Amino acid sequence: MPSIIRIRAYNLDTKDESRSKSESVDMDEDVIVEYMNVMLDREDLHYQCCDYLAKVPRNRKAQFVNEDCREKMLSWCFHLVDSFEYDREIMSFTASYVDRYLQTASGWKAIESRKKFKLVII
Repeated sequence: MPSIIRIRAYNLDTKDESRSKSESVDMDEDVIVEYMNVMLDREDLHYQCCDYLAKVPRNRKAQFVNEDCREKMLSWCFHLVDSFEYDREIMSFTASYVDRYLQTASGWKAIESRKKFKLVII
């Protein structure tokens, strides 16, 4: 017999963010496991990142964003996070979002221009 788990659910649809409603909800353990499996499957299908910098033409690598440029910007961002004593995990999430954006057609414009790339990172 599956166990019932009490979880706290947050309603983020409220207008006032400081007063987001929360309530306790009883959920079946199997339902929670199923939700988690669905989220993990979606992550595997939709949130994978490819090597978008490998698509940069060899003869234009000097003008486009390259590995060194990405490394310098992320290093600067980590330095910024450390300076404000934020959790470094924030920067890891940010890098993941940026990488996934840069592999899209819209993101390619930022790879073609280092100035746009810096704006995306910031």
